[in-house]
Amino acid sequence: MALDVLAAPQHRRPAGGKGFSLLEIVIAVCLLGVLSSVVVVGLSSVTAESASVACTTDAQTVETAVLAFKAENGSSAEITKSGLLAHADGGPYLTSWPGSPGHYEIGMDASGVVLVEPLGGPRSGAPADGVSQGSAGCRGVK
Repeated sequence: MALDVLAAPQHRRPAGGKGFSLLEIVIAVCLLGVLSSVVVVGLSSVTAESASVACTTDAQTVETAVLAFKAENGSSAEITKSGLLAHADGGPYLTSWPGSPGHYEIGMDASGVVLVEPLGGPRSGAPADGVSQGSAGCRGVK
């Protein structure tokens, strides 16, 4: 009887030998967890790159709208965000103002220079106030 206590436990399967043991299920769940963490890390770089590309496209869209406004209304005309969105003076040049909450904001000064402000932390090479001119300001947007 004392030898029975020291003997290795036998793994029993249900009748017919079908099914998985608890150990096999735990190992499978652990492997799925490791694989999913690898995928999440890989996708985070794709998300950051897509935000940067979207920012560049949005800034270029606003720059094109400013050029169209200047061509129709003269280069000395005051350019405002509402002027680019309005249905007056040959517009609208934009149907909606581009931007991505949480990633970047597109702005414009009175002379029509497009300004890009990255959100969500400082970038390397960015000005102290974080605002850059033109689509070049989109580098490093996350």
